[in-house]
Amino acid sequence: MRVSGVAALAVGDAIADWLDCLVRERDFGLPLTLPEGLEEAGPVAGACLRLVYAFRSDLQRYDTIIASAGESIKRNREQIKQALADTKDYTSSIRHALSTLAEARAASGRVASQTDALEHEALVVREASQGAVVEVSSGGIDELLESIISVKTAGAALTETSGGLAVFVDGIARISRRAALLSRSALIEAAHLGSEGQGFGIVATEVRTLAESTKASVRDVSTIAGRLATSTRQVVAATAQALAAAQKLRIDTASISEGVKGIDALVPAFAEPVDVIGAIANEQEAALPALVLNFEQIADLAEATVRAAEDASAIDLDSMFASVQSLLGSYRTGRFHAPALGTRDDSSTLAQAIDRVAEGDTGALADVQCEPGDERVVEAVERFVSTLIALERETLASITRIAVAVGRNSFAWKTIAANLARLKELLNASRLALGESRDAAASLSAASQAIQRVASDLRSTAELPSSALASSVVSLERVRDNVNHVHEFVTEMSSSLERVGAILSLVDEISSETNLLALNASIEAAHAGNAGLGFSVIAGEIRKLADNTHVATNEVGGVIETISRAGEGMRAGMLASAERTAEVEGRARQVESVVDRLLTTIASTVDRTQDLAALANQHVTEFDGLLRELDTTAAAIDASAAAATDSRRLELANIGRAAHEFAAQRRLGTVAERIRELGMTLAGEMDAVFDAAIDSRAVTFNDCTDTDYVQITGARIADLSRLFNVSKVPASGFDPPKFATRYDRAVEAGINAIIDRWVPVNASIKAMFAVDLNGYCFGHYKECRHDWTGDYLTDLNNNRIKRFFEDALSLRCSRVGLGAGADNRPGRTPYSEFERAGCALTRAHNQRPWAIYTYARDTGIVYNDLSLALFAADRRVGTIRIIYDADVV
Repeated sequence: MRVSGVAALAVGDAIADWLDCLVRERDFGLPLTLPEGLEEAGPVAGACLRLVYAFRSDLQRYDTIIASAGESIKRNREQIKQALADTKDYTSSIRHALSTLAEARAASGRVASQTDALEHEALVVREASQGAVVEVSSGGIDELLESIISVKTAGAALTETSGGLAVFVDGIARISRRAALLSRSALIEAAHLGSEGQGFGIVATEVRTLAESTKASVRDVSTIAGRLATSTRQVVAATAQALAAAQKLRIDTASISEGVKGIDALVPAFAEPVDVIGAIANEQEAALPALVLNFEQIADLAEATVRAAEDASAIDLDSMFASVQSLLGSYRTGRFHAPALGTRDDSSTLAQAIDRVAEGDTGALADVQCEPGDERVVEAVERFVSTLIALERETLASITRIAVAVGRNSFAWKTIAANLARLKELLNASRLALGESRDAAASLSAASQAIQRVASDLRSTAELPSSALASSVVSLERVRDNVNHVHEFVTEMSSSLERVGAILSLVDEISSETNLLALNASIEAAHAGNAGLGFSVIAGEIRKLADNTHVATNEVGGVIETISRAGEGMRAGMLASAERTAEVEGRARQVESVVDRLLTTIASTVDRTQDLAALANQHVTEFDGLLRELDTTAAAIDASAAAATDSRRLELANIGRAAHEFAAQRRLGTVAERIRELGMTLAGEMDAVFDAAIDSRAVTFNDCTDTDYVQITGARIADLSRLFNVSKVPASGFDPPKFATRYDRAVEAGINAIIDRWVPVNASIKAMFAVDLNGYCFGHYKECRHDWTGDYLTDLNNNRIKRFFEDALSLRCSRVGLGAGADNRPGRTPYSEFERAGCALTRAHNQRPWAIYTYARDTGIVYNDLSLALFAADRRVGTIRIIYDADVV
């Protein structure tokens, strides 16, 4: 029952003062104190109490919404911090890998260069070894031996002949001694005859003189014969030494030949791994640039991931969160002390209006009829409502800013997740390629070691011809020296023979003179008669001695002629030996040059193989280190990817949805309200499009739930010419791919027409598109149905119909109102699965589920997304998504 007028004024003043005090003090705990004597509030007081309680509940609900995001914001902050550190770490690791690969690429060039040089040196070794074999095998040693042997044979024969010369010289010496004795006997006989023997004395004296001359000549010949014998022995000795040296030279040459042949036999074993290395080096030289390029792309992507993490880190959700908490915290919303709220009393129009305001109709006081004392209450209520509505709008705006930041944060995380997935893909592929390069480097190392072993064998084998070559030089010098000695001895012997011949000529002349004297002595003896008989006998003896001397000198002359001929033969043999020695020496110098070249090349090759092996081993070590680093990086990427795809982050995306959903309970005069009302209207028009298609039997309801998506490629591409120009679409299809269903063609014209008509109605609306429960877009705004250009980014932004939007948030938008049964369902889930999961697929009480999400599109721009359920025959078939500016409230 209404209190008296005075009391009503007092109550009204108390209520107005209380409402003004609540606003001024921002304290919902202030008690409502009624005038004394009034034990309970009237209808207006009860309505005001319910109004204050309603707004107090609003603030508490907003506070709850904010508080619910606190843990997610904290987790997000920690994850971003960790992701930023991780991405920097593996970016550094990848940069290090890139640096190492760049060095390996440069080293591969050196390997290829070394291999080319090895191949050239293998050819040089081959040619040099073959040339050495030819030179050594055609060294003329046998001809040299034959010439020396012939000189030795001639020397041996000459030694025997020169011995015969001594015998003959001894015979002439005996004849000269006999002649001397006969000359003395003749002188004795001449003395006995006295004057008659004077002629005999003269003859005897002449004979004695000739005998003495013969004796002197014989002494000279004997001396010369001794020298000749000595020269002959020296010739034989020098020839023997030359022969021994030549035979040693032949042994040395055989050793050189065997060594060179051994080298020549090893060359193919050397060339084979060189060819293997060449092939591997060429493959590496071709593969490493591509691998370096891959790692450059990986490094660029890793740095882009770091930038995305930095972008996410730069979004200060904590400050925004603290700001809205501070805003809400400026009002104390604890329990307030007031009389009982009472029940709703419809006897007061003011109380009814205030209750409607409490229920959400903020304009209910506009036309209310005030009773006496109500004016001040109405004014106070309006001030209170105006202040709280402004507070709620500000709170909603703050939460919207958080939602926008969350959208940007989510886009950064999506970028991070996409980059990490691509990084993992590229790293896996590059790891395989790197593993192949590592295996190739290991094969290169093995081949290098094989070459080293062969090169070591080559070097060992080369020691034989090297030492034999040094020995052959010594042997050759000995041959040359002894041949020169033979030449000197033969020359000396020839000179001696010439002197012997001259002396023998003199002896022969003496024998002739002696023979004449013997004839004169015989004549004198005949004149003397009997007295000259003894002298006649002596003269006869002298004549015999002269004849014997003549015979002896002739015989010695024959020996000398024989010796001379032997000497000439020896001289010819000696000249042949000298010539052969010169030839052998010339060839030996050629062999020495060839073998030196061979040994030098082998030494160079051994050094080069060591360098090559060191490079190959370095590659293996570096690649093993890189593979370990990549494994560590891949593990870090997996951890970062887990954080980047953390499904709990969707809770942050719900903050805007929850705030808008709660704000919709009362009229706040926001853009979101106007767009939601517009959305409800156009969604009803779209329902009608489906119903008309089903009623006309163009499709069935089952067709409208088709999830057997058919990719549009080949001849099917032309079907989309009804929507846009497809002349630049390749036969392989669209990128991103486009699909067709059994129903999309039947409804697309009506759906597109509705979208094209409604988008311009509100300037905040940027796009509008219709999707099924899996995010398949069957209708879109005309600005997203442009002709296909073939440029990926252009088409990605300007031609978005008939493709999927199936990231986690997009799927949540597409499945708005389906209930928990739709949560965590993968993309492209069959409609029957939603039915089996108990999802809300039938329209209840003519309600249309909706939600507002703030998110970043794949273009990176953050928008609000109003998603409203679409129905065909009151059964769920899809969702209309209305995209509008995120920064408007």
